[in-house]
Amino acid sequence: MTAPTFNTAATAYNIAINGGGTISAATATTFSNTGTLTLAGTTAFTKGVTAIAPSGISLNGTVTAANTGVITLGDSDTGVSVTGNSTVGGTSTGNITLGAASLADNVTLTVGGGAYAANITLSTVTGTANGLSSNFTINTTGTVSVGTVGTDIGTVTVTRSGGTTFNSTVSAATITLSDSTAASSITFSGNVTASSGLSAAGTANAYNVIFNGVSNTIASTTTLSNTGTVTLVSGSGSSTFSGGVTATAPSQVNIGGTINSSNATISIGDSNTPITLTADSTISGNTAGNIILGGTIDGAFALTLNTVGDTRLQGAVGGTTALTSLTTNTGGSVVISGGSVRTTGTQTYGDAEFLLGANTTLTTTSNGNISIAGDITNTSTRNLTLDTGLVSGTISVTGTVGSAYGVALGTITISKSAGTTFASSVDAATITISDSKASTAITFSGNVTATTGLTVTGTANAYNVVFNGSSNTIAGATTFSNTGTVTLGNGGDTTTFTGGLVATAPSQVNIGGTVQATDSTISIGDAGTPTVLTANSVISAGNGAITLGGTVNGAFTLDVNTTGTTTFSGVIGGSTALTSLTTN
Repeated sequence: MTAPTFNTAATAYNIAINGGGTISAATATTFSNTGTLTLAGTTAFTKGVTAIAPSGISLNGTVTAANTGVITLGDSDTGVSVTGNSTVGGTSTGNITLGAASLADNVTLTVGGGAYAANITLSTVTGTANGLSSNFTINTTGTVSVGTVGTDIGTVTVTRSGGTTFNSTVSAATITLSDSTAASSITFSGNVTASSGLSAAGTANAYNVIFNGVSNTIASTTTLSNTGTVTLVSGSGSSTFSGGVTATAPSQVNIGGTINSSNATISIGDSNTPITLTADSTISGNTAGNIILGGTIDGAFALTLNTVGDTRLQGAVGGTTALTSLTTNTGGSVVISGGSVRTTGTQTYGDAEFLLGANTTLTTTSNGNISIAGDITNTSTRNLTLDTGLVSGTISVTGTVGSAYGVALGTITISKSAGTTFASSVDAATITISDSKASTAITFSGNVTATTGLTVTGTANAYNVVFNGSSNTIAGATTFSNTGTVTLGNGGDTTTFTGGLVATAPSQVNIGGTVQATDSTISIGDAGTPTVLTANSVISAGNGAITLGGTVNGAFTLDVNTTGTTTFSGVIGGSTALTSLTTN
């Protein structure tokens, strides 16, 4: 049908244009009939078309407009039944509005005219239950607003857009995001269900992808290759990618809730893709999936990482904006390769292994505790610095340090703390204790090996240093400059300072076992530093001199062995008599 004009009256009759045609009226065509409207074939309304009066619209073909022509088919009272593959669009840049669209089995509805910037508004898009799946495609450079999409929808495709917003739930087998204009966003405001999968293509246009739903479930492996930003979850919602998710191409990944996989890898960020927390967040790989966070991580929120697989932090954490806390669960391993982790509150690492992939500093800025449950390891020599401040933040290391893989740590530094405990063995080249809160202790409960040396700094805070391991070996000349107490052994232990020992600054030195040096000087105590025996003890220096400069008390035996000079400068047993004193 070709007509220069087309007029309808406002009565209840039906209109069917079954063969398509061109209506080139000088103004937009308006269907005023209140019966049904059927459009089949290719129908071109040059100046546009409005059909909101009909009781229903049946579409099986193509409806176009030109120039700035507007297409309006249906409204809240008039739905659109799509009975065959159909396209609504054309060369017009005018708006396109569709009422609730109901798609027949195995039908594809396409809205938009491709490169033409028509803005599109759709009420809802639904398929037909219990039949063949139907498909829905968006193809425009204008903006798109869509209501609920679901009920037996096969594929939802955004071929292109100037920004698309799905305002309600989207349920489909597959969601394919092919392109959108640079800096525009494809936003899912409601819950998303993709039972077969979802993908976002990388193009020359850096478009954004945003999931704002409370509960999103996406099957299979998901790869987001767009180079704009990605928001995987927001508003403390949840997004489950059953086959895992990879988001390393975007310019930034925002996380504000829970991200899950079903034992599959979650890989987010890289050296060019930072991660920003927008709410307290949890990332879970379940019992086997690895979690790889490849970029920097910032945001004043808590982050929990749960997997029995590997957790890899490859960028600095909290470098720009400190996290409030960081927690990893039990089992698996955590690999720190980004150089630093900074939180205001606690850092809790529950994994069986804490592997240093780079020299690393762990810092809590507002007195949070640092707790490392597993073994601290490195496959090549790395340094570790721990800092919880001087108010109330404690440091607790339960596993061994540096004994795995046959590679000791380089330098382990206690920068500041309100008490530090190493529950198992510590194996490092150098141990440096810089400061701790007054009256708190840096305690080594297991064996300590420092192949280069131990440095204990004197500060305004009188902190204590305790060695309770059964066999400790400290290379080089060691000086305890802290002004709290020093404890060397707690009963039958042996502590060897190969280059000698000076402990005259502490307020007291407790000895409970053997303290020895390799042909080097041992100087313990002075007029202000008493020595207290807490078990039968031996002090041995080979041919080095031994000086006990303060008082010595304790109801235990003391053997002092050296071929050099032994000097007692204080009273022996004045407060508590020794059971015996022997010099060789």
